[in-house]
Amino acid sequence: MVQLFSFHQLQVLKVINHEAISAAKAGIEGFARSAAATYAKDNLRVNVISSIMDSNMSQKILSTEASREVSKNMHPISKIGDSDDILPVIKWLLSPEAKWVTGQTIHVDGGLSTVKPR
Repeated sequence: MVQLFSFHQLQVLKVINHEAISAAKAGIEGFARSAAATYAKDNLRVNVISSIMDSNMSQKILSTEASREVSKNMHPISKIGDSDDILPVIKWLLSPEAKWVTGQTIHVDGGLSTVKPR
């Protein structure tokens, strides 16, 4: 199982009043760690991908050319990710090559998670 969520964009942009989103996303990470420990004996792996990408869910954040440019420039790899950037990681996590990876949150965010909030 691979769960997706975007967390670091909200931290870096300092979105006001995002407590509910933050709590829900922390819950996803906690669920993944707990489920990974519980179901490892059944040969099930559970991981999370933390990312921000151009999608229906990010339309509000990326709605103007100015906001897209700001977002792009915040990423050390100066681009806004898309599904083509995330898909190889999902495929790898679901493959036998990742058989020893479980309970992890993997940041696929163009380096955004390495940037301190401003």
